[in-house]
Amino acid sequence: MTLTGFTPPYPDAGRFLDRYASSRFEIMEQTLPARNIAADQGMFGANLLPSLRKAAAAVSAIDDEVGAITTALAQKKLLDNTLIIFTAPTGSLIGRHGLWGGSAASDPPNLFEEVIATPMIWTWPARIPPSSTRPEVVSAFDLLPTLCDLTPAEAPAGLPGRSYLLLGQGKALPKKEPWRSVAYLPAGDGGAVRDDRYKLVLRKNGNGPNELYDLRADPQERVNQFDNPQFLTVKTQLSEQLNKWKQQYKA
Repeated sequence: MTLTGFTPPYPDAGRFLDRYASSRFEIMEQTLPARNIAADQGMFGANLLPSLRKAAAAVSAIDDEVGAITTALAQKKLLDNTLIIFTAPTGSLIGRHGLWGGSAASDPPNLFEEVIATPMIWTWPARIPPSSTRPEVVSAFDLLPTLCDLTPAEAPAGLPGRSYLLLGQGKALPKKEPWRSVAYLPAGDGGAVRDDRYKLVLRKNGNGPNELYDLRADPQERVNQFDNPQFLTVKTQLSEQLNKWKQQYKA
């Protein structure tokens, strides 16, 4: 197993800037800095478009490096027998919600989907169906058990995660072992819990500021429903699930 990391400043990102010189990034949210912004305020205003172009150039630089890796594997005739996992420790807001960067971009730290839904791409010819998607909600906690499932190593006992290798391969799970319906994220004295529709964020042991979003109706997380009495049942159920999970794993 080989691990390769890319950290800012990304390799040769500047040589890709010309590719985006005329890009307006209309699909990206052009917004003012959030009221609770805690970092990188200078990325907004007149700087937002140049900042987006630099971010795009950095992504292209990483794509170029990954392409060099896959080309080398193909030349050595190892590509068909090599699993490549491309992922990151966190997502990035890059202007959405009036914030730049990750969780620490705001005060209190945010747990927006763009941050906690970390990117991950698998490629493994003949073993991972190409361009496939799955409805199950998986977690970063599941990655280590999955990697152990691919090797002779045994996953350490007591981990909150579970291998999703069968899901990745497009295979059915055992009927007596259905996939869980929620994913959890501990965060200090709070955390988040998310199912296929709702996400609850608790802070300071539930004393707030807290958030609840209907991700199906409000995928951009613009309307906080935490104090909406119509969502009381959902809020109560998710809160109990998060607290029970944190107690179980002492998170």
